[in-house]
Amino acid sequence: MTTRTSQSCRTSVLIVGFGQMGHAMQALLVNRARLSIWRITPENQQPSPAVRKTAKQAEFILLCVPTMAIAIALTHLQAHLTKHAVVLSVAKGLDEAGRTAADILQSQLGVRGCWGILGGPMIATELRAGRSGFAELGSRSVMTQRLVGRLFLSTQLHITLSHNPRAVSWCGVLKNVYVPLFGLADGLGWGDNLRGQLAGAALAEINLLVQRFSGARHAADGPAGLADLITTATSHSSHHRALGWRVAHGDRHIPQGEGPHTVRVLQRDESMPSARTFPLLHVAAALMRRPATARAKLSAWIDTTA
Repeated sequence: MTTRTSQSCRTSVLIVGFGQMGHAMQALLVNRARLSIWRITPENQQPSPAVRKTAKQAEFILLCVPTMAIAIALTHLQAHLTKHAVVLSVAKGLDEAGRTAADILQSQLGVRGCWGILGGPMIATELRAGRSGFAELGSRSVMTQRLVGRLFLSTQLHITLSHNPRAVSWCGVLKNVYVPLFGLADGLGWGDNLRGQLAGAALAEINLLVQRFSGARHAADGPAGLADLITTATSHSSHHRALGWRVAHGDRHIPQGEGPHTVRVLQRDESMPSARTFPLLHVAAALMRRPATARAKLSAWIDTTA
C-alpha cells in the first residue's frame, strides 16, 4: 500500500485497484485528498493490515477494479468500513452471475447505503494528462451525490447526477457490447455515413434494453450512454473498438473483454432479447461469438435498414 497526503485537504480516500483507472483517480485527487491505495490483483486479493486500518478511516472507497472483482474486494473491506463511507465503482461489465456493479453494491451495502456508480467518458490516459472527463453518478442517496460532487469539485472530472444507479451500470455494460461494431465498420472501410447510422441504431437499442433491465426510460441519452458510446466507438485507444477492427482484418479468434462476456452471460441465461426487436445486438453477438460471420451479418443489417 502506498499513501500520498495533501496537507491542505483531509478527506480520506482508499483507491482499490491500481490499473489505469486507479492511476487516473490518483491524478485527479492527489492535491485534494489523503490517498491510500490497495493494489489488489487476481493473485493477491487479501488486504494487508495497513489497508484494513486505512479502510476504517476512509470517507470514500473508489473501486477501480473489474466487475468480477467487486464482490471479493467488498467482502474483505466491508467489516472495516464506517457507516457513512461512500463506495463508488467505475466498472462496466457483468460478473459471472450476470450482475452489474450496481447489483453487487446494492446486494452487499443495501438499497439505502452510501454507494454509487460512475459512468461516462472517462478515458484514463486523458484524465492522467489533465484533460476533461465526464461522469454520470448513479446513486439513490442525495447525501452521496453531494459528497461525491464535493470530492471532485474543481477537478477535470465533471459530474452529472442520476437517481438510478442500475441504469447507469447497464449503460456501461451495453456500450461495450455495441462498440466492436464501430471498429468492424471502420476496419472494413465502409465509411463515415455507416458510423453515424450505427450510432443512432445502437443508441435506440441501448435505451430500450436499459429500460427493460432497469425500468429507466431514455437513460442512455446522457453521459453514461450516448457520450460514452461515441467516445469509446471513436477512440483509437479503445479495447472494444479494437476487437471489431481486428475481426475486420481477419482475426477469427473469439474476442475477450467485458462486451464479449456480457453476450456470453445473456445467451447462457437465456436473457438475450429477440433478433427481431434488437437486430443490431445480434450482429454484435455474432461478431463476438462467430467472428467469421460478422461481415456478412453487418452487411445484411445494412440492407434491412429503412
